[in-house]
Amino acid sequence: MKKFILTVLFVISMVTISYAEHFKVVGGKFNFDVEKLYLEVCSVLNVTPRDYQYTIILDNSKSRCIPEKKIIYLGIYTKRVLAHEMAHLCIAERFWAEPNEKIAELIAQYAEFEISK
Repeated sequence: MKKFILTVLFVISMVTISYAEHFKVVGGKFNFDVEKLYLEVCSVLNVTPRDYQYTIILDNSKSRCIPEKKIIYLGIYTKRVLAHEMAHLCIAERFWAEPNEKIAELIAQYAEFEISK
């Protein structure tokens, strides 16, 4: 008679992850902590931060977010504008059916407002 040993492991992960290596800033520097800002935006929107590599490109064009490529372009280098664009990333990551453009913009404006208090 064969004996089978079944081992079941339940892993509950409550790990604090450092996001320092998950943000690559191209074209300049910020005078605030980008990783901390991302965690604040996630907290305001009540979402769990993802373990992705994001690229923030500082240039003089219009600020915008391309969630599919995980890129944020910033024309204005302020905490408030970056929080707004990070909110767009969070929205794209979390909704299985993305909200329409107006609703997504309202959510991003809400995050921007809460961060700037």
